[in-house]
Amino acid sequence: MAFWVMPIMRGTTALTPNGTVSAGSLVSCMNQLPKRINSRANRKAYHAQTYLAVSEPLSSRQIAALFPAEPLQVWDTSLVYSYHRLTGDDRLLLGGGSPLTTFAPWEIRSPHVIESVIQQFRDRVPSVKDVTFERFWPGLIDVTHDLLPLAAADPENPSVYYVLGCAGLPWAAWCGDHVGRLIAREAKGDVSRFFGWNRPQFIPDAVQALVGKPVSFAVDVLRAKMGRPRWKANTLSATGVDAASP
Repeated sequence: MAFWVMPIMRGTTALTPNGTVSAGSLVSCMNQLPKRINSRANRKAYHAQTYLAVSEPLSSRQIAALFPAEPLQVWDTSLVYSYHRLTGDDRLLLGGGSPLTTFAPWEIRSPHVIESVIQQFRDRVPSVKDVTFERFWPGLIDVTHDLLPLAAADPENPSVYYVLGCAGLPWAAWCGDHVGRLIAREAKGDVSRFFGWNRPQFIPDAVQALVGKPVSFAVDVLRAKMGRPRWKANTLSATGVDAASP
C-alpha cells in the first residue's frame, strides 16, 4: 500500500490510495520504511532475513523432553540466533538464519538455510532428532544498528511517531504500549537514549551512505550481539526489567 505523511495545521494527515485520515497524532509502524516517507527513519533500520519452520504435532514425550517444566519461548545467544516455541496444536515452531544471508540485499528463499538451522537444533536436542518439519517460509524483519527498537516522535514533527526495528514480539508489544503512553503524556521517565533517534553508531550515516546498509548494519549488529555495557547495565532503567532477573 502506498503511504505518505503530510503535516497540516492541526495534527497530521495520512494519505493512501484508499482514503485519507486526519488525527492529532500519527504512528507509523511498518517494516522497510521507504525513503519517501521519512529518509531519516529509513537510515535507522534495515531488513534481516530470517526463516521459520513448523513441525508435525509433537508427542507428550517429545514436549516433556523440550520443556521439562512448562512450555516456553526459547532463543539462544548465537550471533544469528535460533528460537523455538510450541504452537497451539503442539507443533514446534523453529526459526533462525545464517550469517551469510541475514543482511544480504536480496531475498534468499533457498531451503538450505532452514535445513541447516533444523540440523543444528537436532544436534543440540537429540531427543527431537526424529521430528519431521513439514513447512518452512522465509521472511524479512527490521532491525536497528544496536538491536533496540526505535520508538519516538519525529524530531521535525512531534505529532508523528515512528516504531521501527522491533526484532521480536516482546519488543513490538512494549513499543506499542510505550508510544501510546507518550501520546497520552503518561510515559514514566525519559528512555530516549535507548529508544530515541540519537543513539551512537559505530558506522555513522555519512559512511553508511558510502559502504551500504548491509555492511553498516552487519558491523553494528555484531557489536550489539557481542554485548556492549550500555545495553546490559541499563536494562532496568530502560524497560523496568532487570537483565539479571530470572
